[in-house]
Amino acid sequence: MSFLRRLRDYLVSVVLSTYAKQPLIFTSRGNLPLSDLTHEVEWRVTDQQTIFIERYLLNGEVVKQSAHVCIHQGAEALGAVST
Repeated sequence: MSFLRRLRDYLVSVVLSTYAKQPLIFTSRGNLPLSDLTHEVEWRVTDQQTIFIERYLLNGEVVKQSAHVCIHQGAEALGAVST
């Protein structure tokens, strides 16, 4: 077995043993261990819609954010869709 192949196998085993123990999440700062981040959720509920916002912060900086919106009144009821 060549030196480079042994080195590659060793590095792969080190990386896998390190990161297999803790889940990673893709952020604006690259893949980060979930344990290093602060997780926040926010709900905004009105009669018209519900918004769920999820944030991941690293030392107070938002590194990942997503929002999910549920509109309570459908497009057909609003007259936006013709039949």
